[in-house]
Amino acid sequence: MENYKFFQNKACEYFPCHKMKEDKDFNCLFCYCPLYALKEQCGGNFTYTEKGIKNCMGCIKPHTLTGYDHIQKHIGKVIELGKKARRDERMGRLILVTGGTRSGKSSYAESLCKAQNNSTAYIATSIPFDAEMKDRVKKHQEMRPKDWTTYEAYENVYKEIPEIAKSHNTVLLDCITLMVNNIMFNQPIDFETCITAEIDQLEALIKRQVELLIQEVQKTNLYFVIVTNEIGMGVIGATKLTRIYTDIIGRINQQVAASCDEVYFIVSGLSMKIRG
Repeated sequence: MENYKFFQNKACEYFPCHKMKEDKDFNCLFCYCPLYALKEQCGGNFTYTEKGIKNCMGCIKPHTLTGYDHIQKHIGKVIELGKKARRDERMGRLILVTGGTRSGKSSYAESLCKAQNNSTAYIATSIPFDAEMKDRVKKHQEMRPKDWTTYEAYENVYKEIPEIAKSHNTVLLDCITLMVNNIMFNQPIDFETCITAEIDQLEALIKRQVELLIQEVQKTNLYFVIVTNEIGMGVIGATKLTRIYTDIIGRINQQVAASCDEVYFIVSGLSMKIRG
């Protein structure tokens, strides 16, 4: 047996602390069982006291020759419980709404915010540079309640969060894809001739911006909804720029989703909850 899976401390005054057929097989590696929090799912031989407290005094599962393997098999569940408890400690919520073009993701994100029925801030990351974009922005503005406060920012958005949190309970950021787009084109890069190192540096910059945004949101009690686009579900882009953009957005979406309490995927105006 690998030595990292088995250990004995015969100098311990309680050795062996549980009765087994052979003391030589008693494993001291886990003095306290890390699976206690799993309750009935731990796989051990436990009982409950009259007061409902889990009693593991008769359980030898962690102290057997296969105790290490059993712990490793189930420890992931303990980690997930810890993550959930950490998220639950925060009063705020971080929600991601994703979907394809014209899938209804913005409308759904707005409905989530309206349901909160409190002071709402809208962070617009777009830059209306032509007539078509100006028309899209106008339509979005007409859809939103008049009492929402609009903030326009695509770079260093995280710096706005502390001030927004002072006077709002709910925030809608629409959208991550335009935020990334604007940061990309604000850099002095020729995307058709650039080298890999330049793209890696750009992506690191964007990831850092998103990381700082998430960190600031998690310090607050805000109900924070983020909209993004799933743009990598179609054909591979015909140009180098398109492929770079698709790759970066895909990884940024993963970064955001990993930190969110809830994630919704929108298809044809219908929502599917895929996390939370």
